[in-house]
Order: sequence, then C-alpha cells, then structure tokens
Amino acid sequence: MLVGVAVAFGAIADSSLIALGRIEYVAPLAGRFAPAWILVLWAWFAATQMHSMQWLQARPLFAIALGLVGGPLSYLAGERLDALRFVEPRGTGLAMGAVVFGLATFGLSRLARHLRTRGAGGSAS
Repeated sequence: MLVGVAVAFGAIADSSLIALGRIEYVAPLAGRFAPAWILVLWAWFAATQMHSMQWLQARPLFAIALGLVGGPLSYLAGERLDALRFVEPRGTGLAMGAVVFGLATFGLSRLARHLRTRGAGGSAS
C-alpha cells in the first residue's frame, strides 16, 4: 500500500512539475508525464519509510524539514546526471520540488507509522 501511494503521488507530482513547465526529463519518450524510472525511485523512497527512515515516523516536523531540503538536492543530483533540467527561473522549480518532497516525506512517514502500528496489533480504523 505504501509503495502504491508513493508511486501515485510521485506520478502526479512530477507530471505536474512537467505540466507547469518547471522541469523537463531527458529520457527516451520524455513527454508530459513522469518517466517510469522516476516512479521506480518513488517506490524505493517509500520502501525506506519502513526501514532506514523509520525513525522519522515519530518526528513529523523533522520529516517535513528533511523533505524540504532533501527533495531539491535529489532534483539537483538528477540534473547533474543529465536526467532532467530545470526550466528558468530555476529557483521556482527547486522550491516546488521542496514542497513536493516535504509533503511526501511527511505523508509517507505518517502512513508508514499507521501501517506499522496496525500490523503490530494496533487498532485499525
């Protein structure tokens, strides 16, 4: 469930950044939608929420802060690898990426916490 939510969120978020003219992916068949490889990265990001990033589940404000910083850094890394490019003004795309990852990191950590609690015998609603 966590991976599915992350992939759906990532598809909408990255496709929106493309549609808003903030980023362009450099990939075969790159167009108006997020490429498949970026959706795989969203799935991997979701998987970290139950393992290496599990500590964020009890720290929602830190999850947001980490996303606000880590998101733009991830997009910058993608740009350095020639996988995407920002459309000018560059700062707008970086700021939008910060918001996307701030929301994603917070939301996925909260969902992971809920799923972990439910799986450990907690009450499900």
